[in-house]
This record gives sequence, C-alpha cells and structure tokens, in this order.
Amino acid sequence: MQTLSKAFGLAGIRLGTAFTSPEIARLLNNLKAPYNISSPTSALAIAALQPDNSAVMRKNRARIMEQRQRLVHELPKISRIGRFVGGTDSNFLLVEILDKPKNHGGKPSNESAMALYEGLAETRGVVVRFRGKEMSCEGCLRVTVGTSAEVDRLLAEMRSLLDDEKLMDPSTNGGECRTKKAGEMKEQEASDVVA
Repeated sequence: MQTLSKAFGLAGIRLGTAFTSPEIARLLNNLKAPYNISSPTSALAIAALQPDNSAVMRKNRARIMEQRQRLVHELPKISRIGRFVGGTDSNFLLVEILDKPKNHGGKPSNESAMALYEGLAETRGVVVRFRGKEMSCEGCLRVTVGTSAEVDRLLAEMRSLLDDEKLMDPSTNGGECRTKKAGEMKEQEASDVVA
C-alpha cells in the first residue's frame, strides 16, 4: 500500500494505492464504497503520476529519506531520548521519551512524553503526536520527518526542553502542579488527535 501524501505532497486528496494479489484485491474491493474516488482526485492523481511530476516526487522522497536518516542519527544523541519503536523506514519515527537520562537508567515515561509534547506545542510551536497510550508505545512521541529547517528546529527545541529539568519534572507542568486526573485528561486529548 502507498499513499500520495508525503512524497507527492498530496495529502489533501486522500488517495492511496495497493499492489496485491487478485484474491486480496477482490477482498479490498468488497470493502470499499462504489465510485469512492472523485473526478478531481482522479485528475490530480493522474497528473501526479506523469513522468515530470514523478521526477519531482523522487526528489522529494530523497530529501525526506535524507532528513529521516539525520533524525535517526541525531535523536539518540539527546540524553532523554530512548529507542525507536517499530522501525525507521517510514516518513515518521516513533521515539521513546525517558524519565531521566539514558546514562542514569532512564525508562520510557508517558509523563515525560506528555511534558515534551505540551512544551513543544504550547511554547515552541512544534507539533509532534503523543502516542503513549497505544499498545507497546509507553512514553512515545510520533515525529514526522520534515524539511531540513524543520528538522533543525525540532532537534534544537527538543534538546532545549529535555534539558529543562523544571519542565520535564513529571510532578509539574511549567512550574504548576499537575494532578493525576488532569494529566490523564491531557494524555487522552493528545491521544485523540488524528495523526
């Protein structure tokens, strides 16, 4: 399966393709609505797949892959960043946020991930996705691969916030006490964001 979202820059048309066996294709066709692709969507997809536009897509894909490799190399250098969960082959990375630095026995922490998520969004204007409530994703944030400038900013802001002990203290939120219930509500709101 493949979408025309990231590399083609066509997330708004909500179109993907599947290359599969006839048996699975029949199954998928039984699940979809008839005439589920609009004429404008079809026209944009056909234009995107023309040779000149496919060349643009390949350049975009190469830039995305370059920035993804940069994130894979740079994120682990940040002391409160843990493992990558689920691989590193997509246009986003799922990364653990630790309760304390790795070299001090840090463990994945939803509280720390939420504090970083909120700090990035509310004080730095950087959007990532909290995924700590998903199965096997304790303490995880989903980071979408961006442009070189976006990756520069993300890395700088993550380093800055993760070095801020006051912000990253799970008992506080920017210095204000955070109750367990308020924290759980924030986690649920963050989990409800459609990625």
